[in-house]
Amino acid sequence: MGNLRPNAPRNVTGEIDEDGSISLNWDAVKEAQSYVIHYGGANQSEPTQAVNMGYSETTNWNLVVDNVPALALGDKLYLYLQTYHQKGLGANDVEKARYLHDGDFVGSAWSDPVILTNPS
Repeated sequence: MGNLRPNAPRNVTGEIDEDGSISLNWDAVKEAQSYVIHYGGANQSEPTQAVNMGYSETTNWNLVVDNVPALALGDKLYLYLQTYHQKGLGANDVEKARYLHDGDFVGSAWSDPVILTNPS
């Protein structure tokens, strides 16, 4: 394992739930210990704009409605995933994601974007 780059998550799917929260699911990556989710604000399609982060040690992730960026009818939200061979450290999921992202760890390339369109 060492400094070998892990594979990016594949078959990532997502949806905006009825309550406005966001749910993502993906296939497990061999030897993955954690996943970091990257996203920006409404209609920010460039990966460099995906400055918000989430964290998961499973093959799914939920963003509670209070943390979802403001989305008007038809707005799009772009989300990307990254795999790590390590687990994050911190008091919450954002701290765990930052620990990996900002640390000396080798994460995977980012997944293809999951593009969610606000239906309401």
